[in-house]
Amino acid sequence: MRKAVATVSIVALAGLLTAGGAALIWIPVQSIINFEPQSLAWGSPSGPPVTDAEQRSDLILDSVLPIGLGIILLVLAVVVVRAFIGHLRK
Repeated sequence: MRKAVATVSIVALAGLLTAGGAALIWIPVQSIINFEPQSLAWGSPSGPPVTDAEQRSDLILDSVLPIGLGIILLVLAVVVVRAFIGHLRK
């Protein structure tokens, strides 16, 4: 009974980590893929315009942290599953 409860718990944890990691990776990637430049100006409407390249680079820089956290969560899910399989084999 203990192994069954532990197995269900680990599978649920790994599923949550995987889903969270995939979402943290996919949402920013989708934003980058669907990027459409906006007509923006620095500071005030009469300021110099923000170029498309600057907007894209800002979007990519803003996406680095969520994508990195998503990768970490996916790796953590793999580590948890491997550790649990190792524990079951003892």
